[in-house]
Amino acid sequence: MVNLLFLKTFVDAAKTGSVRQSAENNFVTQPAVSQHIRQLENKFGCLFFERRQRKLALTEAGKIFL
Repeated sequence: MVNLLFLKTFVDAAKTGSVRQSAENNFVTQPAVSQHIRQLENKFGCLFFERRQRKLALTEAGKIFL
């Protein structure tokens, strides 16, 4: 089962391209958002984001998941 907060933080991170902004929008810490995304990636067995310096970019799998 997937936690709805994990999905919400994923969507916010995808829309903003920022873990920080997703954390602020959801009233959680940045490490929590990173952990949520990591757990989703592990559950589905693929990477959803390319981490580029301070920005996130969706991979093809991330676009499909979104």
